[in-house]
Amino acid sequence: MNVMRSDTESQGFTCFLIPNTPSLELTDEIAEITSTELQQICLSNGWKLEFFKVDTQYLQWAVSVRQTVTVKDIILQVRSDLNNKILLVFVKQDLKPPPDFWAEGYLVLHGLISIPTEIIDRYILLIRRRQSSY
Repeated sequence: MNVMRSDTESQGFTCFLIPNTPSLELTDEIAEITSTELQQICLSNGWKLEFFKVDTQYLQWAVSVRQTVTVKDIILQVRSDLNNKILLVFVKQDLKPPPDFWAEGYLVLHGLISIPTEIIDRYILLIRRRQSSY
C-alpha cells in the first residue's frame, strides 16, 4: 500500500454515482456492502477516504489521492469493484442482476467538498432524461 507523505503530494476529488435505473436503490444489504466495500477499496489503493454518503438514490464520496492517480482511475476502480459485489446480492436473492448497477457517467468535483443538493438533483435529472431518450 502506498501512503501519501504530505499535502503537496496529494489531490482531492469528490465523486458521485447513481444507480442505473430509479428502481435500483442503495438500501439494506446493498447500502451496507457499498459502505463497507468503498472503505476497503480506498484502503487497498492507498487513498484517504475523507467522507462518503450512501443515499437511496446515489453514492457520494471524497478521497485524497497521490498526484499520479487520475479521476478515471478512481471511478473505474470503485464502479467495477462495487458493481461486482452488489451484483452478488441479486444472485444470492435469485433475482436477475442488471448488466451494470451504475448508470453511465459520473460527476466529479476537484476538491473535498460535499456536492450541493441542487447540483445533485440536476445531475440525476440529466442522467434520467438521457436514459429515456435511448
